[in-house]
Amino acid sequence: MRPGEVDGKDYYFESKDQFLKMIERDELLEYALVYGDYKGIPKKQIREYMGKGCDIVLRVDIQGAETLRRILRNSAEFVFLVVENELALVERADSRDELLVRIAMAREEVKNVRNFDYVVVNVEGKLENAVKLVESIIDAEKARFGRGMLLFDLFCCQEVVLCIFVFFRRIVFYLFIYFVFIQSFVL
Repeated sequence: MRPGEVDGKDYYFESKDQFLKMIERDELLEYALVYGDYKGIPKKQIREYMGKGCDIVLRVDIQGAETLRRILRNSAEFVFLVVENELALVERADSRDELLVRIAMAREEVKNVRNFDYVVVNVEGKLENAVKLVESIIDAEKARFGRGMLLFDLFCCQEVVLCIFVFFRRIVFYLFIYFVFIQSFVL
């Protein structure tokens, strides 16, 4: 946990043992080992917001994006969020070693930009512009022909990795450097 982060607000923090048990019990939509820390998305949390009819924003890395693409196939729109320049990564790193890792990973990840449907540049100090652009993408995808609301109860069908939807409205997955917009998902 970084200074200023609050359990239950910024993230939900679990012990390594508890996290591994969550993996074993198939309680996570997606998970990965990132910079030495386990990170994942609890299905239960997604279910709660889906039940309220909310669009959902989730943070994952490129590995998570690839996992979600395999799960969702053509049912998602992917948005690549990239920093304006590498200097923005300097402020996010806690140490020189972490900075070098982040820059190397960012350079590697940007090679995957062609796997995404949209690209949004997050200009330093202009986060609100990136947010508005992503909101516009979401609105446009919601209005796209053939993207009507679908009803699913995937948990009744079977426990699959995605099995999150009590009913299916639009979902937005916020990725650490990417966004995934789920349109429809059919088993």
